[in-house]
Amino acid sequence: MIQIYAKSGRAVKVSTSDEVSLSADVRGATTFMLVSCRSSTTVSLSLSAHCVSLMDVRGTDWYIRHRGNDLHVESENLTDDLPLFQLDSSYILHMDTFYTGLYALESVNFIDQFIKSDANGRLVIAHRSYTADYYDAASFRINSSGMYYHTMAAPGEGHGPAVNLCVPAVPRQESVTVPWCVRLFFCMLRYNTIEV
Repeated sequence: MIQIYAKSGRAVKVSTSDEVSLSADVRGATTFMLVSCRSSTTVSLSLSAHCVSLMDVRGTDWYIRHRGNDLHVESENLTDDLPLFQLDSSYILHMDTFYTGLYALESVNFIDQFIKSDANGRLVIAHRSYTADYYDAASFRINSSGMYYHTMAAPGEGHGPAVNLCVPAVPRQESVTVPWCVRLFFCMLRYNTIEV
């Protein structure tokens, strides 16, 4: 499980109206589960290991998605257009794109549009702008918490018999180094050792 913080340190939260925005400070971060992207069949093989979706842990199958440019948390089970929902809730997670040690999330559905905060603190997707203000608003720190439970196939057995791998998360750190749990997630996706 993860919490996301803007470069400024403000926490990413979900409001009671399911809008995704920044809190006033570091408190109030919503916990998300970083999962394989909902639209994995539409991304190239080279990007598939970096394609993720963010599920709100308070509701199974409730994902961050963009509706227009604004980000909201919505249920995959309540959508009228599942393929569009899956595209709108899938992002390419880039490391060190705008700042070393920070992450950027690019929309799968709209290439070169990244999640960023607007002037009111709402999270939106917007075309890349080559300015310091854009880089600041589109850069995030990801902190891990709790335990990670992954179902992994035994070596050499594809998606056959599975073994549970329980990886303790590193305590929240203020450094800008890449959390090892995120690196493990990418490694597991890259070598198809995670079932989603």
